[in-house]
Amino acid sequence: MSNINQPLYQAIYDDIIAKIKNNDLAPGDRLPTEFELIEQYGVSRITVSRALQELVKNGYVTRYRSKGSFVADRKAVSSYPSVSSRQTNTLAFVMPFSSGVVPQMMFAMQHAAQKKGYILSIFNSEKSLEKERDILMQLTGLSLAGVICYPIESYENLSYYSPFILRGTPLVAIDKTIPFTGVPCIKSDNFRCAYKIVEYLIEKGHTRIAFYTHTMKDENEKERFLGYLNALLDNGISPDSLYFMEIEKDGDPQHMLEEDNAALHSKIAVQLKQIMSLPQRPTALFCAFDLIAAYVQQQASRLGISIPDDLSVVGFDNLSLCDHLQVPLTSIAQDFSAIGHKAVELVSRRIAGEPVESSYLFDGQVVERSSVKDLTRSKS
Repeated sequence: MSNINQPLYQAIYDDIIAKIKNNDLAPGDRLPTEFELIEQYGVSRITVSRALQELVKNGYVTRYRSKGSFVADRKAVSSYPSVSSRQTNTLAFVMPFSSGVVPQMMFAMQHAAQKKGYILSIFNSEKSLEKERDILMQLTGLSLAGVICYPIESYENLSYYSPFILRGTPLVAIDKTIPFTGVPCIKSDNFRCAYKIVEYLIEKGHTRIAFYTHTMKDENEKERFLGYLNALLDNGISPDSLYFMEIEKDGDPQHMLEEDNAALHSKIAVQLKQIMSLPQRPTALFCAFDLIAAYVQQQASRLGISIPDDLSVVGFDNLSLCDHLQVPLTSIAQDFSAIGHKAVELVSRRIAGEPVESSYLFDGQVVERSSVKDLTRSKS
């Protein structure tokens, strides 16, 4: 390896380049895995990742999802050709999916970017951490004005944001923080929004309020749970652990809600039946996502549970589906257009070298429909 004054990643980079030039590694040869390189060079994963990123950026190595890293044909073309490596007025937006709340946010970003003279290029990781990693690695080799990222998970792929930070490429996160990086994050105020909708239920006379979430691994769901708890406590209601339901305690939080499969429906039916069989069963259920609330409605109908007469249900996101459910769903509306506009504003301010806050939180509003029973009227 090279001299001791070099950064460790540079020494690994130079060593692999030397092996390629000496034909110890030929085009198409597979490089050792990250873990093998960590063991071989006695360095951290971040150091190995940085060395591999530089090799990819400079065209020496190509990485394939589920296969690994291979010595590249230097004439190979990038698998993400939609952004020219010479463009400097291009903003990249890395999104985790293209359904639900994202289109509204994306259109707002496109409009804001166009007004400021930027081209917005969009990359969809399709809720795959590996694909997100591949996209980030490809983007490190391009000359971009800035990057807006909607991470799949906060603590995954952390090392792949480092090249942008080290190079000074303006980076902004949406919905989830990128920990330990100081990257500004724009998101809904999950705590306040959850507090607001639980307080709405309390104002309707409900005191036995359950909470149903996907997984507490997700930072947004944790914040919504804390908002739920605080709303109860501030109104003199003791939280009941029996009123807390989680779809996936140990599973992968990336996909289950979108799959709409039999296992998911069965699990929701079992949990709903259990909670409605309690001696003091809840009169209201706060679902951390509208999709959960929609599935709850389906299973409630099959179980003979009437909404809202037997159980009031509220959601979070105010998706378009709320108006089209069997019982139109009361939910919290997030301002996704404002979040999209703010993301472009922040990245453009960072491009201009202006200081920005580390966090921007947007409030939401309760959108009332037909899924909540007003118990104060029943008592009068």
